[in-house]
Amino acid sequence: MQEGGVVLPQFWTNDVPGWFRQAEAQFRLGGVQSEIERFNIVWSRLPPDVSRLCYQLYLKRESEAAPYEALKAEVLRVTNVVEEGEKVEDGGRPSIRREERSSSLLRTGLQKAFYQ
Repeated sequence: MQEGGVVLPQFWTNDVPGWFRQAEAQFRLGGVQSEIERFNIVWSRLPPDVSRLCYQLYLKRESEAAPYEALKAEVLRVTNVVEEGEKVEDGGRPSIRREERSSSLLRTGLQKAFYQ
């Protein structure tokens, strides 16, 4: 059991926006409203590769005005997730819409971050 009685599922690398929707539903059910509590609960469920990419946010979480929202945006960014209608350029390849991307984009993003 986590803070506020909220239990989040394991992080879904193949559906990051869906995972955040699930997390936010759990926050509502558990009455977790504090940004810092939400941040800490989400941070505790991030896989090591993703948390490494977001580590700077962890260091400044107390000084962030909206730490959970900042973490959510950063996780979506580092996992190459874009909102409906937006596009993300992936190297020289054509733009990829969210519904067309796969978990391979997560691997590609992580590889670029660590090996370039």
